Amino acid sequence: MAVREISRAHGVERSSARFFPPFQLQQTGLLLLSLHAWLLLQPCLARYDPVKHIASARLYGNVDSLAYYFVDLTVGTPAQRVSVIVDTGSGITGFPCTGCDHCGRHIDPPFDFSHSRTAEWKECGDGCAGSCKKQHCSYDQRFTEGSAMHGYWFKDFVRLGDNIQQNPPILATIGCHQDETNLFYTQKASGIMGIRPPGLKGTPTLIQQLFQDHEHINQDVFSLCIAEWGGQMVVGGYNDSYHSGKLQYIGLNTKSGVYRVSLSSMSVAGQLVDKPFLQTTIDSGTTETYMGEGPYKQLRSAIEGYCKNNKCGAWQFGTCWQPEKGDDLSKFPDIQMHFADVQSVWVAKAYLYRKGSGPNWCYSFHNDGPGAGTVLGASWMMHQEVVFDLKESRIGIVQAKCPESRDRPPHVEGGAVNSNSSAGDLRGSRPAKVKKFDISMVWAGLSVGFCIATGIMGIAAAFCRQSDGEKNRRKPKGTKGTKGMKAKKATNRNKGNVSATPAGGVVGSARDSRAEEDEEKGLMPVAEAKRSQSIEITSSVKADSSRALSPGANEREK
Repeated sequence: MAVREISRAHGVERSSARFFPPFQLQQTGLLLLSLHAWLLLQPCLARYDPVKHIASARLYGNVDSLAYYFVDLTVGTPAQRVSVIVDTGSGITGFPCTGCDHCGRHIDPPFDFSHSRTAEWKECGDGCAGSCKKQHCSYDQRFTEGSAMHGYWFKDFVRLGDNIQQNPPILATIGCHQDETNLFYTQKASGIMGIRPPGLKGTPTLIQQLFQDHEHINQDVFSLCIAEWGGQMVVGGYNDSYHSGKLQYIGLNTKSGVYRVSLSSMSVAGQLVDKPFLQTTIDSGTTETYMGEGPYKQLRSAIEGYCKNNKCGAWQFGTCWQPEKGDDLSKFPDIQMHFADVQSVWVAKAYLYRKGSGPNWCYSFHNDGPGAGTVLGASWMMHQEVVFDLKESRIGIVQAKCPESRDRPPHVEGGAVNSNSSAGDLRGSRPAKVKKFDISMVWAGLSVGFCIATGIMGIAAAFCRQSDGEKNRRKPKGTKGTKGMKAKKATNRNKGNVSATPAGGVVGSARDSRAEEDEEKGLMPVAEAKRSQSIEITSSVKADSSRALSPGANEREK
């Protein structure tokens, strides 16, 4: 993960309730009510596609509020939910477990190893990368800006997404954090899902392990469709129903363990930006987009030259703009991206991001200094579906109306996931035989049934109201919609807490008049840091032969 910029979390806007009154024409009423019922069923239908053999899951997050995008995983038997940042720049999938020595407070409880009857600690052998000690494996991933995570590898059943999405589970090797520092400690998401390309030594990424499930996934392809809020991740293919253009492919180089492409130039309304972009990497774990000083200055000059004399309908101050009409950026130019013989579009609502809850939009690309390469982060991926085709070594790019996911549904808990008990004895833990009956499947089925019943009851109730109205010869009474409540904070990503900037360092965050609402909800302040390259070091477990080894009671080598 190259850059992870973290700020205080905003509240999310909840959908307003709407009332669909019955109409005098029965056919029209039936059509509209059927549509209403179909909309109610949509959350239940976002699930595994057995025809196309693709698994799908909602993404959550935002460039400004969280400064990352994350996906849910359900792990263990019974299933426990964990939230993990989607990071194409690293390789470990891991999250805190109970008994952790130093882990932060996240949106999900720590994973309770002892509560999963299928969990098994990973021992040394051919499947363990690096050195092991006393038959157990550990990992230690560090970032040059100071963040680090240390923990133990274990095996358990993992499902992409929440229980209601019903993607097939696989037996996977994942990490159980026992120590988190800096950004890993303060972030709201529980952990990280590193999905860098294969080839480097070490434990296979979760994506590689999903690709091995040939019964359910038959293509080594995954895609990310990122909206302003949330989006969708697909494994095994992509979802062309969101596309608003033609999917184009560019060559992909993965030899260095990252997703590298050849970006030759950009242009804005015919003005060429041709300073060298050098090595260009696509990294979803980098919040915004970074480039060398030369192309950065050219690009800003081209945009601001085009927008002179109020041509873009917005006032500029520093690296931000304030549109005259709310969030109308339609007068801003597109940025044409030239990848060899392929051209894609970077739209204004992606290269500018909404700053806080106010009317300001700021550049989502930054100056990384003289001679720096280019990192195309989540801000570049926004409003596109980016397809990672690992078998053909290519990247697909297409403009898309990516689905938004603002509200995260409650998890159907598989058991007592709030337990603070230790993960138990590493040497003594073995998975029980998986039973065909799983209570989590029952709950998921009941959830789907509830959605269907809600739709049917809505249709029946509407016709009853219509029938009563005809008998009494009265017009049906409607109900007023309730507006969603907002609890948002303005964030500050700057040097010295002044204006938006890509420069590094840990910075503060500014609050608006409603910040106290988030404090009441227990949301934690988080820091943000500049892009850094990750270094993965596999170290041995600190075990004592005279006692049972437990992740909650391990000793660390300095």
